[in-house]
Amino acid sequence: MSKILRDSIGLVPEKDLFSIMEKDAQAVALNVDMYKERNLLAYYVLVNTWLLLIKEYTIHAWDDVRDLIYKTGLISVIGLFDEAASKLVAEGQLSILCAADSLPISILNEVDASIHKKIILKDPSKEVGVDTMATALQLFRYPKRFSPLAADKLRDNSLAEFKQNQNRLKLLQRREHPWWLISMVRKEISNLLPWPVIVDEITKMKLCDIEFTNGVGVDSRAPLGSKLQAMQNVLPAFFIRPLYENLRVFRDVEVNEGWTTDTWPRHVVDVRAVPKSYKKARIIAMEETYRQAVAKRVFTIMSRYLPTNLDIHDQSRNQRFAEEGSVNETLATLDLTSASDDIQVNLIHEIFPADFVDLMRVVRPTHYRIQGTEAILHSYMTMGNSMTFILETLIFAAIVRVACKVSGANPDLVSVYGDDIIVPVQGAETSRDFLSMLGFRLNESKSFWEGAYRESCGEEYYNGICVSSYYYPRFAVEGQLGSKPAVSKRTLLDAYTGEVTDTVTRLVALQHKLFSICEDGSRFLAEVIQDLCPKMTRSLGFFGSQTSDIWTRVARPAKVSSPYAIIEEFDKFDPTLGRSNKALRFKRIQGHDEEGYSTPIPVFPKLDEKADRKELYDLYRYNKFLKDGPRYKDQLSELLRVSEPDASYDEVFGSAEIRWFFSIFTR
Repeated sequence: MSKILRDSIGLVPEKDLFSIMEKDAQAVALNVDMYKERNLLAYYVLVNTWLLLIKEYTIHAWDDVRDLIYKTGLISVIGLFDEAASKLVAEGQLSILCAADSLPISILNEVDASIHKKIILKDPSKEVGVDTMATALQLFRYPKRFSPLAADKLRDNSLAEFKQNQNRLKLLQRREHPWWLISMVRKEISNLLPWPVIVDEITKMKLCDIEFTNGVGVDSRAPLGSKLQAMQNVLPAFFIRPLYENLRVFRDVEVNEGWTTDTWPRHVVDVRAVPKSYKKARIIAMEETYRQAVAKRVFTIMSRYLPTNLDIHDQSRNQRFAEEGSVNETLATLDLTSASDDIQVNLIHEIFPADFVDLMRVVRPTHYRIQGTEAILHSYMTMGNSMTFILETLIFAAIVRVACKVSGANPDLVSVYGDDIIVPVQGAETSRDFLSMLGFRLNESKSFWEGAYRESCGEEYYNGICVSSYYYPRFAVEGQLGSKPAVSKRTLLDAYTGEVTDTVTRLVALQHKLFSICEDGSRFLAEVIQDLCPKMTRSLGFFGSQTSDIWTRVARPAKVSSPYAIIEEFDKFDPTLGRSNKALRFKRIQGHDEEGYSTPIPVFPKLDEKADRKELYDLYRYNKFLKDGPRYKDQLSELLRVSEPDASYDEVFGSAEIRWFFSIFTR
């Protein structure tokens, strides 16, 4: 039934997608057949939900978009609308002259004419369906994060750009930075943190203090057990001597034979390209497990001393300032191109305290490797190192604060979160100039200090109106429909949050978003998910709902009849006392109706235990207990002394799979 329903709702059948993918594959893939095989489900979902979304707010334009996709392929049409969205936020209107842009103009006109006539359920936190600008941007930008699988040309192009940028940085480092600017930025950096205290704490750090990340290393996978094995290979001393009394990371220790902070060997990172969008890949570097764990601990130490206006764990300040700037136009939002890759080695030496820079030699990569070829890394660090985010936050905050002081703007209105920068409009152009002098490149199309549009940390505002869009997911949606539906079980672990997702959970999350802005798109995607997971339940969709199944207008929970336990008292003879006592008995009663909804839960398949691997984990958790004591879930648990159990062997050494279970609610 699901296939019949989705075919009746959808606007492009599966059989027509192969010719569309063929056109795209010529531009982005080396193996056309593999591209079509791996992306069929993603194309089916994206093309149909996008067209249904456009159809929700227009009468005729969706048909023209479909014809253009048939004619030129999906990726080129995504590019057309992405460019139109950039013009829309830059100008406030589509001042487009060329004939190729007539389609976005017609959609904007149809949206403006019909939007006030529509009555649909809307997400109160969004303005889609209420405001013309917000609605047009949603239609234009919905597919912009589409990252097709097997797009080898996109990957290779991004890796080639990284190499070119390394050559650019090599030439830049032969020039001296303006001494007057460096001296002011260095002074600003010195005032942001209590560096002597931080250096002292880092210097005293022991091996038992290091913190493993959730990400994948060059010598390990995501699970903790894999990292413990990598540590055994590189640093066996990590598992001996409780609390590692004399094993310090940074000072007066030999970490391995011939390894000291003065004679540290070359540190090579494996540079790779991961999905980002339809037109390019994101560059990250795979770090060695040990160095990454040291860097994570240094990050933790530094983050404790950050000033209150530089909160690297909370984006709300930037988002609030972006909204304010869109209303009074006194605050600008700046965006940089490849910001982390543009941090030069000599810049770090010039603006940070010398003793801190000396310590950072332990965690800073010296070389990079791409497809087996090694070269010197002219960036100080790359995305993938825990220290990169906090260093770029400090660098950009210092530069724009100096720019504000020079231009007469208020530096207290500066807000920086990574490479998301907010600065008073009065200091925006000076900030751009100072950033350029130090080797950074401003992304002019995503930086705003004129007009009523502002964007920062994922939130976008126009005249105070939230015009943030819902996007098709960046990460892989992989599987097949047809007579034998199947879906990829491959999971993705978020390196920052630790959240585990897979294709089905991403589709369910997208279906929830579409529920508030596109009824037909939400219904279509619900039927696709039902084909992939026939036992998936349906609950009433409403904002703030905690259910994890698909949302529909009519609930369809799972109904089961199962034994239900009732406790009753009875007399039980106690031979030790020679008399009867009151006792409790469970009475089983059949036929109680229960209802529930599908819930995704990460599970860890049972592994064959190997003594050597299990011993690593036992030593690790024993020493962690000696150092930190028991773990408590919350303050009440600590008060009651109810500690959390350690992770199981299967969880530590295995990779999570997502399985859907029924959460039962008894009436």
